[in-house]
Amino acid sequence: MLSMSTVSTAEAPASAPSDSQTTSRVWLFTFISSIVAWIIALLLIRSGSVVTLVIGTLIIGIGPVVGYALATDVSKSILGMILGALGYTLGVGVLSGITWPILTGAAIRNVSLLRLLLFSILGDIVGGLVVFAILAGMIGQDPNWLQTAFIVWGAIWSLAVSFAMAR
Repeated sequence: MLSMSTVSTAEAPASAPSDSQTTSRVWLFTFISSIVAWIIALLLIRSGSVVTLVIGTLIIGIGPVVGYALATDVSKSILGMILGALGYTLGVGVLSGITWPILTGAAIRNVSLLRLLLFSILGDIVGGLVVFAILAGMIGQDPNWLQTAFIVWGAIWSLAVSFAMAR
């Protein structure tokens, strides 16, 4: 018969991150990498060349998936990066809010396809409303307001997509 005072001396695993820490880490990394991708794309798109336009849209599509890969396991997200770049480039504009989440969500296992699609469309709608209702009215006379609008719309879309990828 074993005594109740017997205690296991095995050490507990090194503090594994809790679920909330992992979620916030994925959200933060995804959001930051996505914003950086939008800024790089803006700099490339401003040159006016077709090649830089394509490279800029490829970078926008890869941005959120790179952040997700940095926060989780990079090897599982390489297909997501490829399909994310392809999905955003094929969508060209408004349709990219539909093609990007479908291709990216199909490639990454832990991300819900429906949630990613819903939040991407929601981010596009809210971003468009903020850009055209608020920014266009306030700074519409400045010829450089489109660059600001591009970054604000991208930040709102990135926020929505990164929230969906973190859950």
